[in-house]
Amino acid sequence: MGMTGERTDRLAALRRARRNRPWTDELLRSCASDPAAFKAAQPACSACDRPCRDDEVCATAVAKSDGLFESMGRDQTYHLLAAGMKRLRARGTATLRDADRQRPNAFLSVTAADADSPEAPQ
Repeated sequence: MGMTGERTDRLAALRRARRNRPWTDELLRSCASDPAAFKAAQPACSACDRPCRDDEVCATAVAKSDGLFESMGRDQTYHLLAAGMKRLRARGTATLRDADRQRPNAFLSVTAADADSPEAPQ
């Protein structure tokens, strides 16, 4: 019952992701804290028709910025980022906008107060 190397890598990435779930919150916050600079640095953004607003970043660009599609696949990546976006929104530190369109269709903007404040202890 041998597993392929790729499957083993993906399972290891999923285990790491579950163990460190809040890393997605940190990634999202760091990308969204300076959306203009983030988008200027992303090749994915320069090739995009930019359905995002000036103060937003999309889940697709965040994923591509960190190579997440390659490390854990599209469905898992979008699932983890959507959960992270919802956690930030639930804390009142971000705004989440879902658009009725093909991806990119999930957009995040962080409130100014959260952009430069350290995470409050939970």
